[in-house]
Amino acid sequence: MQQRGTFSICTLILIALEQKPQTRTRIMQKLTLSYSRTNRYLEMLTEQNVISYDPITHNFAITPKGIKLLTLNQELATYISPVNSMIRKYSKYIKDPYDNDNNDRTDNYLTKEVEFYHQNNVLPEILKQAPRNDS
Repeated sequence: MQQRGTFSICTLILIALEQKPQTRTRIMQKLTLSYSRTNRYLEMLTEQNVISYDPITHNFAITPKGIKLLTLNQELATYISPVNSMIRKYSKYIKDPYDNDNNDRTDNYLTKEVEFYHQNNVLPEILKQAPRNDS
């Protein structure tokens, strides 16, 4: 696994927080970071007023300054291909299909697969082989 640098991790944190405010644990899980590394980056970004912390909800949120920084970071990353590819790779894992507030699960691959089978009027092989219980 390639080592992620400060620039990449900070950009990924900002991408995660741009979607919606997140708890420390959620950020840690989405970015597969240790607790100490997560704290270090969150403290650094908070001190620079790029993100804010709400002690009541225990959520971190991106600030307007953070949105501006994220835009610049993403633009800069396009000129550095290894960093850009790493950010794109890990960005896929940040988006959680169950994070939608309206419980719309259309991003779920299973839903699309079932829709495909329904539209084409076919059964997947696993269902063809399953024993039937016609009682």
